[in-house]
Amino acid sequence: ARALLVGALARARVCLIPGHADETFCLSAAESVALRVPVLTYGTGALKDRVQDGINGMIATDKDDFAARLKAVLADDAVW
Repeated sequence: ARALLVGALARARVCLIPGHADETFCLSAAESVALRVPVLTYGTGALKDRVQDGINGMIATDKDDFAARLKAVLADDAVW
């Protein structure tokens, strides 16, 4: 049910959306941003426009950066 989905997303610490070159909107990122849940992405496709690094999420440059940013947002309330 939609209400369960919204509730689960609202309780999330971060939304992981690596991205895809053919992505033109990314509804899941839009929903996360609307609920103030940060998005962690590579900024591929529409995500480079949807996510503002350090504002409503994080844009990683490679796998190591993605992992480091994920670790930081999960462990550090100031990053979150």
